[in-house]
Amino acid sequence: MTEGERILEKEMPEPGQSERALRQSQERLRLTIAAADLGMWDWDIVSDQGVWSPRCLELFGLSPGTRVTYQRFLETIHPEDRDRIDQAIRTAMERHEDFDAEMRIVWPNGTVHYLAAGARAYYDPSGRLTRLIGFAKDITQHKLAERQLSQQAMLLDLAPFFVVDIDYHIVFWSRGMQMLYGWSGPEVLGKKSVELLQTSFSTPLEQIRDKLFRDGSWEGELVHTRKDGERITVACLLVLQRDASGQGISVMEVNNDIIQRRQAHEAVRESQERLSLAIATANLGMWDWDIVSDEGVWSPRSFDLFGISPGPRMTYQHFLETIHPEDRERVDRSIRAVVERHEDYEGELRIVLPNSTVRYIVSRGHANYDPLGRPTRMIGVAMDITARKQAEDALRAAKEELARANQELEEKVRQRTAKLQEAIGELQHMSYSMIHDMRAPLRSMQGFATLLEEDYTDSLKDQGLEYCRLIRQSATRLDHLVADALNYDNVVRQDFPLTPVEVGSLLRGMIETYPNLQEPEAHITIEFSELVVHGNPSSLTQCFGNLLGNAVKFVAPGVKPRVDVRAEAIGETVRIWVEDNGIGIPNDAQQRIFGLFQRVCHEGEYPGTGLGLAIVRKAVERMGGRLGLESEPGKGSRFWIELQMASF
Repeated sequence: MTEGERILEKEMPEPGQSERALRQSQERLRLTIAAADLGMWDWDIVSDQGVWSPRCLELFGLSPGTRVTYQRFLETIHPEDRDRIDQAIRTAMERHEDFDAEMRIVWPNGTVHYLAAGARAYYDPSGRLTRLIGFAKDITQHKLAERQLSQQAMLLDLAPFFVVDIDYHIVFWSRGMQMLYGWSGPEVLGKKSVELLQTSFSTPLEQIRDKLFRDGSWEGELVHTRKDGERITVACLLVLQRDASGQGISVMEVNNDIIQRRQAHEAVRESQERLSLAIATANLGMWDWDIVSDEGVWSPRSFDLFGISPGPRMTYQHFLETIHPEDRERVDRSIRAVVERHEDYEGELRIVLPNSTVRYIVSRGHANYDPLGRPTRMIGVAMDITARKQAEDALRAAKEELARANQELEEKVRQRTAKLQEAIGELQHMSYSMIHDMRAPLRSMQGFATLLEEDYTDSLKDQGLEYCRLIRQSATRLDHLVADALNYDNVVRQDFPLTPVEVGSLLRGMIETYPNLQEPEAHITIEFSELVVHGNPSSLTQCFGNLLGNAVKFVAPGVKPRVDVRAEAIGETVRIWVEDNGIGIPNDAQQRIFGLFQRVCHEGEYPGTGLGLAIVRKAVERMGGRLGLESEPGKGSRFWIELQMASF
């Protein structure tokens, strides 16, 4: 039975006690609780209301006057202990047993405290649980002492020491000795240490015993043999244990491998040298802040970085005073926040040197805490990043200047583009007017040549009539060229609205309109009925007019033109093929024929302006489509136009 349970058992009044006896019992209970530093609580289970003493609220980290329910009580418990305590309380109530447990409490400031708690349940006549009265006691220091003793015992067991009786028989052998020498405890107990370890003494054994029994201890170096046969040199400490009468009863021998110790010291020295070299190479300043005493130890480089002469006692306030006023509050808030959250600190700040120069510093720190979670020390480094920040500022300024220059350049390009577009527009207007106005004199040339032939046939010789024919023929060719040039200009410059176009109807209407596309001049087959695409009706008429016109024109002499127009769906587009039985196109000409004024055949063989396919290419591009060709000389040509499908 715990102390609190004994108090509850002894002091809780039973029903029927007199009022005076009750007051006396309550007074004794109050004094006992105060003397034992207990916090008491009384939980009404029916209403879920708890009455807690001020000391009990304090133990659980709650403010005076806090309304405590069972859920609020559970919330104060460390998350790792919460389910266990809840289950223990419920089990005790179900079994009509007293509750007794230890738990960890997390205060609002994040610190952890250990409490021992006990409780007794009370029931009504029907056996229903109505009330739970209990106590709590702070056992934090006790738990920390237990932990410290446990750690010390563990460390002691890991230390390389053993105990022998006066005749050197081993009576205790630590784990540290097992790790150093290789033998376990059961293997060595009862054996003589000097024989087991094959000890070699630097000082005669008799002299060692004389000093040990005279002074109670002896220190020196010994050479031992390990279980694997390796000889090692150890630093040995012998301590004599005496009985009440002063007689020696046992000797404790502590051994440390000098080679391992020397290697460890050498490793530490090398590590420190590497650290010093790294710090020097990185030009870092080191600082160590004792948070409890508010004293800082700074390296000479740290003083130099912060513009302070070495020597003064550095406090946290001194550090803050070196920071630029605009950064001071931010840095202070950041350091306090990471210390509270048990996180590492990293931040950039500006330092104002005594000569008013501003220096940029990046600082990193790590805090250490005591067992209760309170910060005790913070160690860190500082590095000058002024050059980097200046480079960043210069780069930022350069980017801003480049952006400004780009903006100015874009404005100049915009202005010049506008002027160029204006000039191009004027040239286009002038060229269009010139081309358009050329048709009138051409028609006059054709008319006058015709009149000469008709009215002066008798007067003109055969050569004169031939000249008139050539004049009419040249004027006609030039008129066709002007017409095609105007058509190309229209395709390039005019608005180009796209609408659903039924291709089959458009093609059949064209065939009915143009005699050169009809029987017996040519045989044209359309292999689809309804096909709707996104296009411009006028431009599509020009495209198919040129493709069909070329198909029936470029055939070998004596061959009747045959043209097949078919379509194939490709995803959301449709490819319309125009396949002929003509003379075909050489491979080296299949790309250039879509350019302006490009011809494959001589004018005398097949008349044309060289603009038809250029008009087709430009019109298809403006309708968002594609154009292509497959052909072999003597085997006909297969032109295709690919456009987006649509629906009416």
